[in-house]
Amino acid sequence: MTARVVRGELRERGVTALTVLAFLLATLHLTLRLDREMVDVWDESIYATSALEMFESRVWAITTFQGAVDYFNSKPPLNVWLIVGAFDVFGVGLVPLRLPAALAAWLTILVVFRWTRQVSGPAAAALAALVLATTYPFLYVHAGRTANTDAPLALVVTLVFVTVWRARHDARAAVWLGPLAAAALLLKGPGALGFVVPMLAADVAARRRSGSFDRVW
Repeated sequence: MTARVVRGELRERGVTALTVLAFLLATLHLTLRLDREMVDVWDESIYATSALEMFESRVWAITTFQGAVDYFNSKPPLNVWLIVGAFDVFGVGLVPLRLPAALAAWLTILVVFRWTRQVSGPAAAALAALVLATTYPFLYVHAGRTANTDAPLALVVTLVFVTVWRARHDARAAVWLGPLAAAALLLKGPGALGFVVPMLAADVAARRRSGSFDRVW
């Protein structure tokens, strides 16, 4: 066995270990003590109240606060629907309250890992996953460990980016941009366009410059 083969095997084992470490840390950081941290007296408490009232009333079209239509939190109800779904499956509690956001954050790490692996190889993918799995604002601040819209929106926006990239090679992938844009709007309202539209505009401009903007699109 040559030294090059040995180095290749050691490098492959190292990348595998780094990948396992990244997703282990992601799982721990997004689940550990999720049932022991108080509900943040900020947006999380609003979503918790709206989800609990929707869970009890089964009125799906609007969100309420103390029984009245909630005009303060004017965002569409997709995040509340996700939390109510978790309540239906697991019961009312802190973990089901935060489960949609935590799962969305974990899936975002997985999407980034798979895309980076396809583009830049397994080593870069493992490093990218490790960065997200240990980034405090991505995990804590209004994000993966809280029942807010930010983590689901991050997942949707990441999927939009990956879909735009895939559509450059397979135009059929562009079909998914419609449902993804709808999900972004249902999470954040018109504010989601500030994330989605620039990516689409940049892609269209790049296609026009490269001469690949064809009738398939």
